[in-house]
Amino acid sequence: MRLSVLNIHNQLITSNVLHIKSAGEKMKLIRKLDLVRILLVIWLVGALFLTNKSPLTTVADHCDPNDDPGCDEHEDTGIPDEEMTDAVDDEEVEDPELDDREVLIQVTEKEASIFSESKNEIGKDAFEASISVSSDAELRLEYKSDSSSDEIITELKMSFSHIVEFLDGDSDGVYTEGNGIDTVVQTYQMADVGFDDLAYITNDLGAGITEHVITGMTSDGVFSFVVHIVGSFAHISGSELKPTALKIDIIINGFDYQEADSKLALYSFIESTDGSTGLNVVETTPDEADGGSSGEEGIVSDTDGSGAFYTWQTSAMVDGANSGVLSSFVESTSTEQKLYLNYEHGASIVHDPKLGINIVNADPSVSGDNGTTDKISRVLPDISYAALFGSTLLATLMFLGIPALIYRSKRGN
Repeated sequence: MRLSVLNIHNQLITSNVLHIKSAGEKMKLIRKLDLVRILLVIWLVGALFLTNKSPLTTVADHCDPNDDPGCDEHEDTGIPDEEMTDAVDDEEVEDPELDDREVLIQVTEKEASIFSESKNEIGKDAFEASISVSSDAELRLEYKSDSSSDEIITELKMSFSHIVEFLDGDSDGVYTEGNGIDTVVQTYQMADVGFDDLAYITNDLGAGITEHVITGMTSDGVFSFVVHIVGSFAHISGSELKPTALKIDIIINGFDYQEADSKLALYSFIESTDGSTGLNVVETTPDEADGGSSGEEGIVSDTDGSGAFYTWQTSAMVDGANSGVLSSFVESTSTEQKLYLNYEHGASIVHDPKLGINIVNADPSVSGDNGTTDKISRVLPDISYAALFGSTLLATLMFLGIPALIYRSKRGN
């Protein structure tokens, strides 16, 4: 190939030299030769970096022993050889995008199980969740990760059990249990009412993303919750949903109020069941730190932004209008949080908390945190550093060489 290019170059020189009749034509020939030289340099440099392997190639370019007999299947790819925890099998690591996960869901009458896993050059992980409406509305999360750095196991349980209608005696906007000032009008116990069977549907969000939706509703239709699950990062209702999180739409519809000026308080119980991390109330949630959401508060299992979280918007839709949501904590320990989410009086209340696991990259060789590396890999999933460097150099030569040639051409005229 390079020999044929040089032959073309020599023929061009010969054909033009035979027709030189003046100094002006000679200058034109020189400019033509300059153009050929610059185009040849651009072409050769681009071909070098875009078609050849380089030490800059990432571990995503590892060989496949099934395709290449000379490949050593035990070659070090940065993935530990130790057996993975029970939730993650020890298969060969594939090369999907870091945040793409296959979601498997099984739904019965009163229970649902969600499982997703990811295998990549950093390591393996598994995300599991379960939903139960046998008595209360209960959700559980479990996350297991086996990376080149360490193993992480996080478990979190959350439940909704009752709604309190109360008169706000001290006008602070929240129900404070046992303060002797706020008056309980009635308590709506979900276990007494019971739940209908769970409903499950899927929606196509485009770009290859499937949204899984599981709905639980009390038998009288007053309280319902809608759980959204995705296998890749997606925006739902204006906020970013991670593939290791559940978005929960809380709906209170047609509550049978006994007082015209009362408020409602939804009781939530959160427990870190693995016992290895504490629960902390935060004003800046992991999604807010990532820039994926705003106007949230919540509880996280670790103050550095990693681990499990239960967060909620500080506003809800009450009878079609935005209304503030205040939280009041009943009891707080290192592993348990009992709280109320307080809503204004209304026939229709819609609120959207989130429950999930925030993954902070534990591999020091990969920069970024709070999911930043995952987002970059989603944009550039299979591009090696060599190809990226080569294309950048090619663009630089084009932007610097071509204007310089035009300038020289005008100057020669």
